[in-house]
Amino acid sequence: MRKGWMVVWVVLVAAQFYLLYTPDVGGGPGFLAPLWELLRPLPGPTAMGEPGFDKIVHGTSFGLVALTGLLAGWPTWLAIAIPAAHAPVSELVQLFWIDGRAGDWHDLLADWTGILLAWAIIAAWRSRKVRGSHRRREPRSIV
Repeated sequence: MRKGWMVVWVVLVAAQFYLLYTPDVGGGPGFLAPLWELLRPLPGPTAMGEPGFDKIVHGTSFGLVALTGLLAGWPTWLAIAIPAAHAPVSELVQLFWIDGRAGDWHDLLADWTGILLAWAIIAAWRSRKVRGSHRRREPRSIV
């Protein structure tokens, strides 16, 4: 296990739990307000309330958890299974037990898409890394 990536994973999971499981009291972005101000000038859905922004946040948060699990050296099945199983649980918890929140199957699809993208990025990176280490070496000339 790579301790640095494990620490990053724990921080990301803590942030994800805060974002997913705190009630929506309608007070705006709160402590994330500076991030929204930074993102506002960018094209596309870059602020709370804009169509699609919620899906970007879902996909990114679950994708980063999967990515850091993979980078921490976890077995692929475990690094993918933990966030993949957490995704539907989070939507059900939001639907039934958190005031002001609603479970949404579109959010679930965004979660799983982020996880799939994280896996694809790591698989491509590992494949390229392996191919680079197995390149044919030319014999050295003794002249």
